[in-house]
Amino acid sequence: MKAINEIRLITISVLVFLSLVFLAYPLIAKKSGVVVTGVSKDSACKEILTYNSVVTKINEKDVTNSASFYSSVKDLKGKISLIVNGGPRVCDIGNNQTIDVRVKNFENDGIRLGIDIGGGRKFIIESDSVDAEMEKIASRGKIYGLTDLEISKDSDKSFNIIFDSSEEDKIENILQPGVVSVKFMEIAEIKNNTGKILLNDKAYNFTIDEGVMIYNKNYDVGDKFSLDSVEIEVQNITENYTSFFLDVFDDNDVNVSSLSKNIGLTQSGKVFQYGLIVDLSVKAQENFKKVTKGQPIMVNPQGENFLEGPLVVLVDGEIFTSVPVTQADAGKDLERVILWGVENTKEEASRKLQVLTAFLES
Repeated sequence: MKAINEIRLITISVLVFLSLVFLAYPLIAKKSGVVVTGVSKDSACKEILTYNSVVTKINEKDVTNSASFYSSVKDLKGKISLIVNGGPRVCDIGNNQTIDVRVKNFENDGIRLGIDIGGGRKFIIESDSVDAEMEKIASRGKIYGLTDLEISKDSDKSFNIIFDSSEEDKIENILQPGVVSVKFMEIAEIKNNTGKILLNDKAYNFTIDEGVMIYNKNYDVGDKFSLDSVEIEVQNITENYTSFFLDVFDDNDVNVSSLSKNIGLTQSGKVFQYGLIVDLSVKAQENFKKVTKGQPIMVNPQGENFLEGPLVVLVDGEIFTSVPVTQADAGKDLERVILWGVENTKEEASRKLQVLTAFLES
């Protein structure tokens, strides 16, 4: 394979590029719309305006940026029409309801075009934050060991990434949003349609009636509410058990400098363990103390005491790994935690360590 800096364009690549530009022209020439970045649990349109969806029209009017979105939805009531992710949707806003979502300009999201070039691949990234995006990708590339990665500024609104074709999977990973969050999974037993959420050594009763009913409000799977300043998400509902995700921290609560102290990879028998030491903010320490205090204990086959529920690490909303919590750590203001997991191959354990490190650092 030729070195990346020797890659030359070939005719077929130019043709592919022109066809891609033609197909993508409407997106590049007319960047409009907004991306949903947050949805209130009380939003009248929470079933339609989900995280990362794109809104381009409201009541037949174009949404060009976040300012026009907020202006369009102000004081709206009744049935409204929207174009979400390219399709028509309808939302009914009650007299005491609002849309209540957070959005950002669509331009801030990178638009990517892929081009095959002799011996490798080239991505063209369209972004309103070129310098910041280039720095983030370069940092993640180093963590992934992409020594031949070439990043060059094309204009004030775009930049290029050139890489070996064999590294495309890694490039796809470092271009992901990479939002890391850590939650405590609490599983509540249901008896006679009643259960309890344990939090900060207190019990909060709830009932099951087409969802979780607590304090006279009903919540479905995926809905969120707060108790004792901790955000809680309904994760699953069954006849005998209901599980919840209790927020502990996300990547904004991490001391980035501590990540250099990661414990790396170790082999135990036929499996490989990866681990990362994470220093926590004061808020994260308080959350950990609250969500683990008073939780039931289980004893593993080795005679060690752990909480029944684990810490769950999510990347972009998908479960990445889970970490057991020892009884000795429960209910304490821990300044740091170790996020770790076990894989059957060294390659997969190494990949997961790279992903976790890269996304927490940026």
